[in-house]
Amino acid sequence: MTLSCPNWLRVFLLVLEIAVFLPQLLRIWVQKTSTGLSLIYIFLNLLSATERFTVGFSAVVNLTIAGADAPAFFVHDPRTVGDWLNLLQLASFYVSPIPLLAPPTPVSLISIVPLFTDALFPSIFHEPGERELDLGVAIFMGFHLFYLNTIFTLLSICSIIPQAVQFRSLSLNLGVVRVRDCALQGVVLAMLTVSWVFRVKLPDGVDVLTPFRSIIWEKESGW
Repeated sequence: MTLSCPNWLRVFLLVLEIAVFLPQLLRIWVQKTSTGLSLIYIFLNLLSATERFTVGFSAVVNLTIAGADAPAFFVHDPRTVGDWLNLLQLASFYVSPIPLLAPPTPVSLISIVPLFTDALFPSIFHEPGERELDLGVAIFMGFHLFYLNTIFTLLSICSIIPQAVQFRSLSLNLGVVRVRDCALQGVVLAMLTVSWVFRVKLPDGVDVLTPFRSIIWEKESGW
């Protein structure tokens, strides 16, 4: 049995994510302050978002340019509209915290920048006509997918602690933080979490209704 997140729902969730985070970002921009938000919380979540975008971009773009076969998970072969919408979702989550931490974290230099370089100048890492990833690029992607991704995901979960401490030290609805906004963001992120289980490709032979499907996804992708 095959269940998949329809494209209209992917677009809806993308618009919804932007809608619930944009007011807070605008308040930060206008008031020139991030009072109520823990910088540790923002930084750790930016690290996690950077790694997830790295994995998504490499699977959707870099593998396509190289002409390599799609991996057994995450993307389809050939790429579908849903795969590109997934990448756009990851990109929006990666871009949103950047205005709060300028310049962007140096981690981008060892994640996003190499991928963009490989995408813009594929001849640097690939022989003409070669339909597979260069060994160095493959090692780079594997290191990010199975190690950095997992580590930064765990750190992003731990980031809840400094943000909770920040909440307790301030009166409600002071600064740029609004309780209603936080509640809406939590609901939307929960919806996104559930949707990811049904919007990516799993290895052949895995039933979409398999109990603990998310554990299989974690084992295959690292997050």
